[in-house]
Amino acid sequence: MTVQEFLPYITVALALLTFFLGRISVSKDEGKRDGAMLTEIGYVKSGIDDIKRWQREQEQQSIDILSRLSAVEQSAKQAHHRIDEIREHCCGD
Repeated sequence: MTVQEFLPYITVALALLTFFLGRISVSKDEGKRDGAMLTEIGYVKSGIDDIKRWQREQEQQSIDILSRLSAVEQSAKQAHHRIDEIREHCCGD
């Protein structure tokens, strides 16, 4: 066989090789984009987890403050009751 007879086979082989190399390159680029997107999604998820943690802490602080407020209200109520008793005993109102 001569070179002219091999030329179509060589051309087809080079075309296929170029096609597959292009696909590999595209796959790598898509992989890089997918990896970057997954990284960004990870950052967003981490931020959401931080916000949820902060929210739980705030809820716990609110519960603590409400329980302390309730105790203060009870104490003030008892103090007013004692003050009224002292006024009645002392001043005779």
